[in-house]
Amino acid sequence: MHRDTSAPYGVVSVVCGPATRTLVHNNTLVTDVPGTATVSSNGPGGVTFCNNIFVGAAARSSIADPHHTYDHNLYARIAGIPAGDTGAVRADPRFAPR
Repeated sequence: MHRDTSAPYGVVSVVCGPATRTLVHNNTLVTDVPGTATVSSNGPGGVTFCNNIFVGAAARSSIADPHHTYDHNLYARIAGIPAGDTGAVRADPRFAPR
């Protein structure tokens, strides 16, 4: 579990030069730490996040990434779902309790 809430870090941090054809797919990205982004990016683009589950903290988390592509992801407790994710689903992933 990622516990650093200082920018530019998130559960996934894309802090690199241009990426080409990088696909992040079929993952579950979760944080329970308020103020921690599920994705943080200061890279110029080239990453596609597809078919992932993003779950934020109870007070909502963000996706601090204006550069990359999002496609058909599920978002729970996420503020600011990427506008380009036309297949976005906002729903409870219904995880089983521990």
